[in-house]
Amino acid sequence: MGQIPTEIMNILSDRRTRSEVLCTRQVREFYEKYPELREKDVQLRLHTAERMLALLENRDDSGSDAESDRLRDEHTALLVRLGIPADYDRPTPFCSICGDEGFVNGEPCRCLKSLLVPTYFDRSGLRRYPGISFSEYSDAFYSDPEKIRPIYEFCRMYIDLEAKERPNLLFWGNPGTGKTFMAISIARAILERAEPVLVIRSTELIETMDEHRTLIRSFSPDPQRDAEISAKRGLILNVDFLVIDELGVEAKGPYNAADLLYILGERQQNGRATVITTNLSLVELGKHYDNRLHSRLIGDFKVFRFEGEDIRTKDTYRKNGGGGAIRRQSRIQP
Repeated sequence: MGQIPTEIMNILSDRRTRSEVLCTRQVREFYEKYPELREKDVQLRLHTAERMLALLENRDDSGSDAESDRLRDEHTALLVRLGIPADYDRPTPFCSICGDEGFVNGEPCRCLKSLLVPTYFDRSGLRRYPGISFSEYSDAFYSDPEKIRPIYEFCRMYIDLEAKERPNLLFWGNPGTGKTFMAISIARAILERAEPVLVIRSTELIETMDEHRTLIRSFSPDPQRDAEISAKRGLILNVDFLVIDELGVEAKGPYNAADLLYILGERQQNGRATVITTNLSLVELGKHYDNRLHSRLIGDFKVFRFEGEDIRTKDTYRKNGGGGAIRRQSRIQP
């Protein structure tokens, strides 16, 4: 799942504090209304403290059990007579499942997920791809659905894998054959499980790496911009799940292959999955980049070829409405 953002941990802490404050206020109100309840609680606390002290001092405490039972029975009877719930002095958490701790048996509680998903979504890059998800998939979009369906079925299975077990994926094929659609659908499904994702076009990725290099070489970089670019670079390297869209359309630069090798190597070493989409064939990738990067793409990625006609030109796809995001994306392609 990655590190929980500080702001989310603060929300959980605030919820626990609020529950404790409300509980304290409720107990105080009961004490003011029913002084006998305060007296009985004091008796119970003093008796419990005396027993603990006796235990620490190794004194004989065998005769205290009966007194403890008597005090508890009197306390219970008083609560019943006054119509006060037995848990009046215990905080009522916002989430009854995890007690506002955020986890149940080491797994994120659904209340934590409800907080994480919007936070992760804001920095995921998925806002650029509205309406794209597995629920929008249709065989009717594709000219050769028999070849796409196995990829779709694999991708649905892929999201159920543990994060460390997910292989890297390379989707290649002609423009408009559904590569981005499938990659975004995977990213959205993974994010909905409260796992941080990032979708970034290769042009933006390379620009980020180039600007970071320029800033660290500068004698007086703008602090705000330096922080922004460093954070973005850190997200590229460390986010649980990364989609690099349209590899190969970025402007050629002297550091492109080295930057990509570094990113993929760091992510592979730390068990973080990466999905890459490209319009280049496997042969063209070898010509476009150096042998080291081509070897990593072929050797460290599970490769899928997307065949068929441009799905953005199909009437069924255009009428569906869910394809609007991809049509919009196509207009901003260089």
